[in-house]
Amino acid sequence: MCALFATQPRLDPSIPADPVALVPRYQKIRAISTTLNDSIVKTLPGEAITEGAARLGLLKNKTIVLPTEACSDILMDYCLYNVRTGGMNAVERFLAETPPPNGSIELRCL
Repeated sequence: MCALFATQPRLDPSIPADPVALVPRYQKIRAISTTLNDSIVKTLPGEAITEGAARLGLLKNKTIVLPTEACSDILMDYCLYNVRTGGMNAVERFLAETPPPNGSIELRCL
């Protein structure tokens, strides 16, 4: 076991102390959060994406121009958390309209 990891306090006793044992847990949480993120992105109206692109300087003559592939992820994250419609961002709206079960990994991810 990594000595640094062993010295860190464990805030959640359900998390394995062995870093190798964390890999399956991480993979499960990562898969769930990716699916959740994809679901929320699908709820974004086109206007929100255009607004986010304009704010980030990625809109040229009404066309979204992404200088690199990474900019697509940045744009989507920006739109999810920073573009508000009716006072809520996409994540807040998704949580209000389709809340995951209490105690679920999905709820923790949001």
